[in-house]
Amino acid sequence: NEGLISREEAVRRVTPEQLRQLKSMARVRDGVTAIASGVAASPGVVSGLICLEPDRVADLAAGGSNVILVRPTTSPEDVHGMAQAAGIVTATGGMVSHAALVARSWGIAAVCGVETLQLEPALSIAGRRLDVGARLTIDGTAGKIYLGDCVEAEQGVLGSMLISPRE
Repeated sequence: NEGLISREEAVRRVTPEQLRQLKSMARVRDGVTAIASGVAASPGVVSGLICLEPDRVADLAAGGSNVILVRPTTSPEDVHGMAQAAGIVTATGGMVSHAALVARSWGIAAVCGVETLQLEPALSIAGRRLDVGARLTIDGTAGKIYLGDCVEAEQGVLGSMLISPRE
């Protein structure tokens, strides 16, 4: 704000650890009701577009979108998509599942073991049919899933830039 360095330089000076801390400072807006819950597998609150295919995550992320990778479970074949995702949701798994371990090690929010998640014949969570590309918010700290963009940064412009959807 004092004009001593450019905005670009300020962003370059932010470390990965500081990004993880900022991500954990996000929260779900007050008064929003979760549509489903699962295992709080990796902390963080993020909003993004639903994507079912790991191959497609990189394309969407390259276009500037936050993406939530939604899978029945994850495996090493999914890692390329997981690496580009803002968040991960799986129908099965727990604290030591593949999705949980990878998400925690990379600082990606994740909710695993969402028993009400169905991918066939159509995507639905808790009986609500959802379209690929619809927006979800996940709270990997509490293990909750919300419809739409429900993210609220608790402090700072930089935090809201990094936590809010990229579009």
